Amino acid sequence: MKMKYSKYMDKITLSKLGNSETEKAGLWISSFPLPAEFPKELELSINENQQGVSTYIKELGNWIGNETDNPRRLLLFADGNNSAPDKIGLVEAGKELEKNSENPTSGYQTPNINMELIEECQDPGFAWERHMAVISWGDKKIGLLMGLKTKDTVHWWEACKLITLEDHANCKEVEIGGAIPLIKYDSTDTKSIGYENPLLHRHNWLNGHIYARLHSNGVCEVFAHHINSKFFDDGLDLKDAVPVIGFRIFDERDTDNSILGKWTGDKDLINMGDIEFDISDARHLATEKDPASFEYHDDFLVWQPYKGAELYGGAASKAILDDEFVFRAEDKVIPRGMSRTVRFSFSLSDRSPRVVRYIAPPWWYGVCEEFLPEPLLPISNEY
Repeated sequence: MKMKYSKYMDKITLSKLGNSETEKAGLWISSFPLPAEFPKELELSINENQQGVSTYIKELGNWIGNETDNPRRLLLFADGNNSAPDKIGLVEAGKELEKNSENPTSGYQTPNINMELIEECQDPGFAWERHMAVISWGDKKIGLLMGLKTKDTVHWWEACKLITLEDHANCKEVEIGGAIPLIKYDSTDTKSIGYENPLLHRHNWLNGHIYARLHSNGVCEVFAHHINSKFFDDGLDLKDAVPVIGFRIFDERDTDNSILGKWTGDKDLINMGDIEFDISDARHLATEKDPASFEYHDDFLVWQPYKGAELYGGAASKAILDDEFVFRAEDKVIPRGMSRTVRFSFSLSDRSPRVVRYIAPPWWYGVCEEFLPEPLLPISNEY
């Protein structure tokens, strides 16, 4: 390590964000800023005894005017080993420190993921197929797919594609995308010819997109996006439509049926089959006034994470529509250009599905020339 930064390493302590009562975590994450030319080969550590934990690193940005491969920030991921200390530290990777020998997941592979066909069009004039992503690790697996609910039916995405962005020993990053039809149709619905066809160039699809990180300890993070972006033209509002996420459960023995029905964000740890989920990051989307739900449709457990999309317009909307909201949840409209993200995590191992985030001390952001809304001074002279 360069001498001008060596004095900082032992003084950097990362503090836990959020609920301080969280005692178990399957994954630690830190978005860690770096000054220019600071070493990138780092590991999160158990602060008291400086045990380095094998850490997956994702580089973000680059310092302007410096050579490439000089990131502004690192995303650090490490196995939480079902613990969530209030403080953790940093060590140099490869430094001769005692490794955490109590980690039974060391040497494990990341979960497998593939696309499995669930439905295909039998009409020779149409070629759509629908798939679900199947994520497996050991003897556990879960099916995952994106959809929308309309007129009490559920439509799943089609034309899906799975892309592996990164396949590291500690983490596999993937993207999955597909188009969710509002109206399902085939050649029997296209009797009109030419420009008289009401489905010609119709804006009919909600884009479903998943970004997921699959970690070698069996914990999986999922970021599920529903996006009403333009398709043929500038797009249209999708009416009588509510975004949903579907799950195929392969082991029904331990399914928590108490989650079925209305969900108001009251539960954050749930079981789907033999797999535990943490849905706490989505709790703010559901309320007593506007509840969400869990229910079965055919072979899938369907999670509607919010009652409907809302668009706040403020004073202008109040003056024109006599309502601060352009659209409210009960309207069941997905406005054109709107997108919503639902974050959740689950565990395919004995690890907790909880993800705990850690943040660097305020003085370190000053060293890294980061802008923050709160003051950084005074700083002790020893720094």
